[in-house]
Amino acid sequence: MNYYPVCQEQDLGFTRGVRPHTDPTIITILLQDNVPGFKVLNNGKWVDVAHIPNTFVIHVGDLLQVISNYRYKSLHHQVYVNCEKQRLSVASYCYPSPDTSIGAAKELIDDEHPAIYRDFHVRRVL
Repeated sequence: MNYYPVCQEQDLGFTRGVRPHTDPTIITILLQDNVPGFKVLNNGKWVDVAHIPNTFVIHVGDLLQVISNYRYKSLHHQVYVNCEKQRLSVASYCYPSPDTSIGAAKELIDDEHPAIYRDFHVRRVL
């Protein structure tokens, strides 16, 4: 659960709550409230993700990028704090079991699409 209090510097209008990043997951499932602030990088520009009531935002993480041999790109995103309303979101992160071998799906590797990543083991520290 992520809680972003109201920005105290009213003259800014907004301030960054979470720096730009990608998630080291297979997928991320996000439930966000109706307060602007979740932004994604699209064609070099930061774009607000509109809130749609009773829906989840589901996005690709770094591990799915590897498994898909870069056919799906990990979502570069960030969060801004609102100066009028607090923001709340709930994120669920989907990871493989610890010590799982990760690599591009063999069906997605061929002469036109060589493997971009070497296989590796996932070792999470909780």
